[in-house]
Amino acid sequence: MISKAKQKAAARLTLLMMTVAVLTLLSWAIPDDSIFAPVWLPNAAAVAYIIGHSRYFDRFGLTGFTLAMAGTLLAIGLDIDTVVRTTAIMAIETGLVVSLIRRFCDGQPDVRKLDCYPPMLGAFAMGALVSSALANVLLGLERSANLLFLTGHFGMLLALVPPLLCFRKQTTKLAPVSVSVIVGSIAFVVCGTAAVFAQTTMPFLFLVTPTLITAGVLIGLRRTALAVLLSHVVAIVATAMGSGPILLVRGGQGMQFIALVTFMAANTMIALPVGALSRRNRMIREMLRTSRNENRYVLDNLDDVLFRIDPDGRWMSLNTAWERITGRAITESIGTKFTDFLKPEDRADAWHNFSSMLSGEFDTMNVERSIIGRDGKELRIKIRARPARSEDGQSLGLVGHMVDVTERYQEREALEHSEQQFATLAHHAPAGIWCSDVDGNATYVSPGWLELAGLTNEEAMGPGWYDAIHYEDRERVAEAWLRAVNAQERFSSEWRWLHRNGTEIWVTTAGAPQFDSDGRLTGYIGTNIDVTERKLAEERLAERESQLQIVADNIDDALFMIGAKGECIYASLFAGEILEMPPEQLIGRQFADMFGMAQSEYVKSRLALLRSGAAEGCELEMEIAGVGEAEGTRWLSGQIAVARDAETHEQGAIIASIRDVTEDKRLQAELTAQRERAELAVQAKSGFLANMSHEIRTPMNGVIGFTQLLMETDLDEAQQRQVRMIADSGQAMMRLLNDILDMSKIESGKLQLQPVPMDIRHKVESCVRLLEPVAREKGVELSFGIDPRLPKSIIGDPLRLRQILLNLVGNGVKFTEHGDVRIDARADFEDDEEILVLEVADTGIGIAPDKLRTIFNQFDQADGSIARRFGGTGLGLSISSQLTEMMGGTLTVKSKEGRGTSFTVRIPLIAADDDAELNDPPALTLAMVDTGSKPTQMPEPEFANRPRVLVAEDHDINQELVMSMMSKLNLTADLAVNGRDAIERVKQADAEGRPYKLILMDMQMPEIDGLEATRRLRMEGYTRRDLPILALTANCYQDDIKACRNAGMQGHLGKPLRMEALRNAIDLYLFDGEDNGENANFGEEGQTQAANDDMPGAHPDADDTTPTSPPVPAHEDTAPGAVSRIDVRASATEDTPAAKPDSLGPPVVQTGGHSLSAKYAARKQALFDVMAKIAQTDSEGDWDDLSAQLHKLAGSAGYFGDEKLGEMARDLEERIRRIDDAQTRRSLVKSEYASMREAS
Repeated sequence: MISKAKQKAAARLTLLMMTVAVLTLLSWAIPDDSIFAPVWLPNAAAVAYIIGHSRYFDRFGLTGFTLAMAGTLLAIGLDIDTVVRTTAIMAIETGLVVSLIRRFCDGQPDVRKLDCYPPMLGAFAMGALVSSALANVLLGLERSANLLFLTGHFGMLLALVPPLLCFRKQTTKLAPVSVSVIVGSIAFVVCGTAAVFAQTTMPFLFLVTPTLITAGVLIGLRRTALAVLLSHVVAIVATAMGSGPILLVRGGQGMQFIALVTFMAANTMIALPVGALSRRNRMIREMLRTSRNENRYVLDNLDDVLFRIDPDGRWMSLNTAWERITGRAITESIGTKFTDFLKPEDRADAWHNFSSMLSGEFDTMNVERSIIGRDGKELRIKIRARPARSEDGQSLGLVGHMVDVTERYQEREALEHSEQQFATLAHHAPAGIWCSDVDGNATYVSPGWLELAGLTNEEAMGPGWYDAIHYEDRERVAEAWLRAVNAQERFSSEWRWLHRNGTEIWVTTAGAPQFDSDGRLTGYIGTNIDVTERKLAEERLAERESQLQIVADNIDDALFMIGAKGECIYASLFAGEILEMPPEQLIGRQFADMFGMAQSEYVKSRLALLRSGAAEGCELEMEIAGVGEAEGTRWLSGQIAVARDAETHEQGAIIASIRDVTEDKRLQAELTAQRERAELAVQAKSGFLANMSHEIRTPMNGVIGFTQLLMETDLDEAQQRQVRMIADSGQAMMRLLNDILDMSKIESGKLQLQPVPMDIRHKVESCVRLLEPVAREKGVELSFGIDPRLPKSIIGDPLRLRQILLNLVGNGVKFTEHGDVRIDARADFEDDEEILVLEVADTGIGIAPDKLRTIFNQFDQADGSIARRFGGTGLGLSISSQLTEMMGGTLTVKSKEGRGTSFTVRIPLIAADDDAELNDPPALTLAMVDTGSKPTQMPEPEFANRPRVLVAEDHDINQELVMSMMSKLNLTADLAVNGRDAIERVKQADAEGRPYKLILMDMQMPEIDGLEATRRLRMEGYTRRDLPILALTANCYQDDIKACRNAGMQGHLGKPLRMEALRNAIDLYLFDGEDNGENANFGEEGQTQAANDDMPGAHPDADDTTPTSPPVPAHEDTAPGAVSRIDVRASATEDTPAAKPDSLGPPVVQTGGHSLSAKYAARKQALFDVMAKIAQTDSEGDWDDLSAQLHKLAGSAGYFGDEKLGEMARDLEERIRRIDDAQTRRSLVKSEYASMREAS
């Protein structure tokens, strides 16, 4: 196999031959008439390549060079004679140059050294001269051609060989030069050369040299060589393209070529030596830096501070140990006097020593000094120094080193201090300190020991101390001493001193053995401590333990002490009785296992809780099985707690106290059962009240309705008075029912507040405005005041706040015969929280002091004559008080009998955003309020103009009823059977010049429903002002309200429709000036603004038949005779429609009752048939038909006394609408079928 060395040599030779061949072809290809015709490149390249390798490669390189050139020339087509002569000349030149350089440059020229350049220059010159002479002889060159030959060969060698040699691999690495400097320098050379050769006007060749010198200084030798070669390339290319200062040379192309070669050679021989010098300087700097760093490293890692002080006493040099020891920076310390760092009291002495050394009194100094560190801490330094002098004997200061001996100094000081403290302690300690030999003879005793023993020092020395021990303790002490000495271990004992004053002093003694350097026992050193008090305390404790044992054995609780492993270490007598075994048998058993396996884990978990430190104590509650006479289940209850050491607070035993609570549990169960029965009774009462209110409201609804109808007939004065009394009685009954329902809801927790933004000013003003006619009729002045500091808008439940205000103001008007009633609203602060204060004060009859405590109780009034004289139920104030508490406030009363009463509501004041939408539209009418006076009636509206009204209704029964009401109101009404018919009729009436002024639009109709019809009318240009549209529907939920509003409707009338509600709607939207409902106000999340939100008769809870599945109704307030603008004033919300205080009842008496009743009965039966078909079969069912039947029944049931059935139909319709799954729908219909049958 061929060795790797030979393989490398072959590769090098191949590369050389290929390079020579290529360069020979390139050089031969230059035209004879070109300025570059004399250029011959192979020789220079071959010299650089061969010299770059070892001498071993020379003969192979020269042979390869010769063969490659000869072969290339033959390949060009030269004759053999010319090839031989030419190759011989070139080979001789190349070989001569290589041999000369090898000889004079120690084998290989090192271009990094300046001394290699002269030998190379001589070798290049000798080679060029020899080859030019041979060319003159062998090739017959003329003189001028021969000069160009000489110049070209010498110049190429000089311009190319040194730069190429710079790219040899170098072993010495210097600090890297930044890329930006390298790129910038090379770019500077290339751009500078390009700039010079870009013009042919001025001879600026000399300007290139400075750029190369700059590069040589900045970027090192190898990169300078690259810059030189690039400069050559730029110059050659520019000259070949006919540009540059070379063209200014006179004498033809030959002289220009000589000038160009001279330019390139000169730049090479200037730039490379500069680069070499720069490299050498960098190497020197690197070496100096390395040497300095090494020295600095050595100095900086010394633990000693090396220093030098000048003759003036200033620091001249310091190593980094100074910073480590003192914390002071060297830069801050240099130049300052060394005495500045000493303690003030040491400075004068240190300066004296320093001056003495400088004067030659002594040659060395070895002292300890205290210096101050940067943090002010005192450090102890050992300093060794000697004077430094120049060759002529001049003083240069001091040099030396210092060592930090602070720790040794402190240890020495601490030892001395400790010895002094021991001496002081031994002299003054109350405990006795003693030393003795092996035989027990005292060798030292402290004053405290002498005081305890009652001896003098002379009496105690030797064996004398033994005689002071109580005679009963001497033998025991002697035995303990002998045992300790024989075992060479610690001695400890307790005995009594018989003091000379006759007292007995108990002491505890402990002594440690002392040994010499050979390990032999030499004696003992120890202490005596007075434990007389402890002994007395132990006696008292033993007596107390005896007493506690007596107590523990005679109490009914079982007491246990539990050890660290859960074992019982003590059990009282009663513990044995509870667990039915002797207490001594419980000792050692696991406490958790004493109560049976069922409770074992529970008890273990409680013990673990205490042992973990998570709790100091906890309760135990266990049910165990009795045995013997206590058969059955027994309940045990008690507490367990950790006992801690009074001084260390470490955990000790766990104390458990257990008692049998079986009888207590039985009594508690009986009490619980009685409480549950009481709660059931309360629930039964609430249910009874709610059901009775519903059942009573239904017939009362008919009574009030028929009474109103009767009042509109021709009656004489007496009959009118009697009918009015019936109406008043019915309304009073409805108020009572509403109050009872309110109390029932509050007690059951079903009443929820609805906080929204509202205007409290408007709320107070509306109350005053609504009750002012009643007050005026009684001759009572009604006034109010509003604090200007109150926010414009606050957060609260406007409905419930209005209920409270109307109740309080209504009571004020009721119980005031003359004088005034005043409402004041103001802001106040209570416990740093802002509150709203509403004060209602009257000058009425007042309340007796003994009645003030019960005034807020249910059904309570000041006295029994109040109800007889003024009427009322006594529920209003109770409801108001509880509503105030639900708002987080209080309702208080102050009163003086015969002078008046003041009620004060105080609730949290929460300001709303200024731009919040308020829920406070104006009130329009008065209905019923419990003021003790007859209700004020709204004046009958005028209908002289008989405006046209369009009724869009597909339900035949509702069609007849609504049209009958319209006729009764003397209005011209047309009927549309669906939404499409309604749109066409509106357009037709408008075209005839007799437009409709109002539309009552059913929401659900065939073809086009009411919502879509409204949207289309609004898109046709019929505005809210020109054509108000009110919704007619049995559903009054938030979704329905929102849908009406979005479609473009202004208001809402619920089914069953009431005459008074219709009358108010007509008055509001046809005879209310220019507004026509245009400014209807809407609230948040579908809650809309009622046109008569503040009517005193608008009771919030008329019934409790709230739908369970549909969305919560938009508003709870339903006022008699009211119409809402997208609200529920005349609709079924939480209240059943028929249960309204002023409902007209079934109006069929006015419309041919038997025919409508028959239609209603048939429609009801049709609904039941559809439900039965779905409920009793598995057929898919006609859901659209069922929804239509339910909707029609929900809208008409109330007219015929089937209010509950109507509510159930409305609820079922809504629930079916929200269920997509047919099977779930069918199950729902099956579950509701029987209930609706029963309700009908």
